[in-house]
Amino acid sequence: MYVSKYDMVVIGDKWNEKKEKHESGHTLVRMFSDEGINIKKFVSLMDELSDAHDGCEIEVSVIMKQRNYD
Repeated sequence: MYVSKYDMVVIGDKWNEKKEKHESGHTLVRMFSDEGINIKKFVSLMDELSDAHDGCEIEVSVIMKQRNYD
């Protein structure tokens, strides 16, 4: 299986030096491409990203477009 394009975003806490506290809801990392990737490599990429950022909740949205072979 092949993923034709993807957009991965890591949302989390970021330290605010002025307020001296963590603030939530910040975009920490964004990875996207319309070049495509093999599904096995994509899953490995998601796994590495999750491990690097202590990911505990993942949301996935999938759109499958049917090909017309006329």
